[in-house]
Amino acid sequence: MTGSDDDILVLHEATFCDDANRILSFLEKRGTFRFPTLTTGLFSAAAGEGHDFELTGYQSVWVRDNIHIAHAHLAWGEPDQARTVLKALSQYFQQHRHRFSNVIEGRSDASDPMHRPHIRFDGNRLLELPEKWSHAQNDALGAFLWLYCKTLPMEPRPEEWCLLAEFVHFFKTIRY
Repeated sequence: MTGSDDDILVLHEATFCDDANRILSFLEKRGTFRFPTLTTGLFSAAAGEGHDFELTGYQSVWVRDNIHIAHAHLAWGEPDQARTVLKALSQYFQQHRHRFSNVIEGRSDASDPMHRPHIRFDGNRLLELPEKWSHAQNDALGAFLWLYCKTLPMEPRPEEWCLLAEFVHFFKTIRY
């Protein structure tokens, strides 16, 4: 590279950084990176209130969305926020562990998404929702397992180790 090529490269890098900073500032001013948090530490799909909002279903929690947000917090240097999300999701999966064991032990048909671990639920009460939904979203379950293990040491209790093992057995059973 000649000296002039170096100058052009530096100019492009500076322009890129300036553009990225302007975009970041724009998004921050509009609240893009503010996530309203439920009492459990989880994040609903959207912020809102009232009957019309509840009709949309966006007050519900999705596992995949929460993993993405928790991972962002981890990357931003906020591991406690990520751990709060993971602990709440772990608690949810613990409460509904029968979904895993029923499939593993052959008591439930994994081809019926309603028999699978639910990936959309009431994040305030950590309860499953009764509506028929496509819960066969293995990527969301795998993302939980990945981020949970990535954020160790969280000092999992024995029942949490058992839950993590259930994920592995579940994936083996459904041949994921």
